[in-house]
Amino acid sequence: MRVAVTSVACENLAKQNVAKPNGWNFFTAADRVRINEWNPDLIVCLGWFCRGWADWQVHKATFGDTRKIIIQWVGTDIINLKQSYERGHKAPLEWLKNEDRFLHVAPTKESLKELEWAGLRLHGPMDVPAERVIEPQPMPEKIRLAVYMPSDRQDFYGVELMQRVLPKFKEEVAVVFYHWNQSVQNIEYSHRCETYYAMTREEYEEKILKGCSALIRIPVHDAGSISVGEFLMAGKPVITNQNLPHWPHGIKGSLYNEIHGDFQFADKAEVKFEKEIKEILDLLKNGNQPVSQKAMDHYRQAYDPARYAERLSEYTQDQWGVSLV
Repeated sequence: MRVAVTSVACENLAKQNVAKPNGWNFFTAADRVRINEWNPDLIVCLGWFCRGWADWQVHKATFGDTRKIIIQWVGTDIINLKQSYERGHKAPLEWLKNEDRFLHVAPTKESLKELEWAGLRLHGPMDVPAERVIEPQPMPEKIRLAVYMPSDRQDFYGVELMQRVLPKFKEEVAVVFYHWNQSVQNIEYSHRCETYYAMTREEYEEKILKGCSALIRIPVHDAGSISVGEFLMAGKPVITNQNLPHWPHGIKGSLYNEIHGDFQFADKAEVKFEKEIKEILDLLKNGNQPVSQKAMDHYRQAYDPARYAERLSEYTQDQWGVSLV
């Protein structure tokens, strides 16, 4: 079977984590002429980032006449769909309901529930795989907390909450912001704050996965997170707002207003965030393994790129009677 992989907003993940490990051909959305000339039997589209009519036309042109298309939902695209629909762009959703052509995979149990209103036939939960399986990593001598802070939408990734809470721990730990942006300079952390912006994969593994003790990732909305999976595979604890199998921690302090699409952290988030940091520090200071073997094994299987086609095949067999392996 000729399988093509594409994405409008997750090109690097689509190429490195999905196409490359499975030997599938990758095409950017700008390659829509070339992908149609190649004439794939099936397209895997990573993320449905469609905010209106123009984005929909890009997706339609990219898919061309291909009759089998897998939409791997990634998280914020679910918000895009809801907001677009409420603004009156209803045709794209009706188009996606064609079960002969579209197969939808949600990344988490929460995402499955979020998409119920859309009336799509859903499979999952199954997240986007990691670039590779991460082996257990030793802890650094000093406690260093990695913080995911991308180059845009720091408000979305909880920078205000961090500004209020993280300075309380500046005598105990160093904080490492990666995918850093200028706005985090407002966090008073003096010499114990490190920042990295453009990082290669090798630098990320060395300075973040190996060089840090735990991860903080607290966007106001999230689905699956590859960095969360990578840290847990490595045996390193995580503070996040997701419900994670076999990992009990998470601040659960975010709110999403479905009517207006407004995002904000609830007042209780600050108290819970501080409590989670204290618990993680206790785990790290006692010298025991903070992540159970069961959790590490679970995330190695869940994020293994070599198993992605096999797991997708369960869904394609169910809906279309065809296999990808």
